[in-house]
Amino acid sequence: MIRRFTRPRSFGLRCLLLSFVVPFSTLWSSPVSWEIYQAFPSWIEGERFRAFVKVTNVSEEVIPLAGDSWNLMIQQTRLVPKWKEGMQHLHGGLLHSHHLPQAAEPWKADQDWVLSLKELERDFGRALRPGQSEVLGDLSLRGLWHRYKMPNTHLESFQLALRLGPDRYAFSQPQSLIMADVAAIETHPVIGEYERVGGKIRSIREVEIDGEKWLFRSRFRIARVPEGATPRFRTEDQKETLVIEFDGVDEEPVRIDVRQLFPQSGSERTVPHLHLWRSLTDRSMHEMAGTPGGFYKESGLTLQQAFKLKWDGSDPELKAASFQPEDGADPPGVDAEEGEPEASSIGALPESVERQGQGSGRWLWLGVVITLLGLVASLSE
Repeated sequence: MIRRFTRPRSFGLRCLLLSFVVPFSTLWSSPVSWEIYQAFPSWIEGERFRAFVKVTNVSEEVIPLAGDSWNLMIQQTRLVPKWKEGMQHLHGGLLHSHHLPQAAEPWKADQDWVLSLKELERDFGRALRPGQSEVLGDLSLRGLWHRYKMPNTHLESFQLALRLGPDRYAFSQPQSLIMADVAAIETHPVIGEYERVGGKIRSIREVEIDGEKWLFRSRFRIARVPEGATPRFRTEDQKETLVIEFDGVDEEPVRIDVRQLFPQSGSERTVPHLHLWRSLTDRSMHEMAGTPGGFYKESGLTLQQAFKLKWDGSDPELKAASFQPEDGADPPGVDAEEGEPEASSIGALPESVERQGQGSGRWLWLGVVITLLGLVASLSE
């Protein structure tokens, strides 16, 4: 007996429905791809947290990026914490606001977006065109880390959120924190000293972390000691540069800026965080991303025009097709990264974050989907 396959009446409509549903995921994808590099694989409680954040524009928009992204007048980059269960604690006798349930979304910026736009006109910034990237370093993010006392032993993980409008955020994937089982920095021995301008004496401590010896100046991890080496310390450049030399091994000296405690030179073995930074950008650690008023200079917008935009992803003035670069500037899409960066996953966000929409048309499309589903169900009966 020959069996015939007969399509149900709703088959064609279901295919049509799928053709609508599949592209909807693109409406909800993040306009930003994140690469977050923690400077070291594990941390000691109380040390200064350092991470380098590469932001890539994977949308068709031209998006603003503040160089000092944690500037209190801009508050573009925020931290979304995930606290360990049972790790709530008191600060000064009160439960700190950052431990309250995420339904209150205390991580969100409290700065008015219009005031942020005004500050972007004065502060360092960039207009990231489609495919372009920028790296944010310690100067851009130190206030963010300080607010949450990073690295925070009460955190299970954290995400970063980039503010792109009054209530619009692009989120990174969750980032884990690995804490080394090491006593507080101040309990470790002082192995050397150096003199700063004004006759101030600064101490260097040596701390063993995961079988490796690291040098700390106060809360800052500054260099790794090669196996079998004995470090010596001196200053140069009128005491503005700390020089670390290693006796007993063939190793180039390490130079550290004593003001910011940024590494200036040294091998990948001794200052891996410097080489990580150089692999991400040619910019100095001492330089902010962008230029003063850079977003407006690069986008061609005026402050008054920016005030009139909705900043929800639908403004044609921010689409690449309408973007008019300055004379001599590269057209949109030039200098894109090799390979297509992976967009952030919305599904990995906390419930409170998932409620944020990514575009003004989200609910309209959702209504269309529900209507079509109801029509398919009625035809299937």
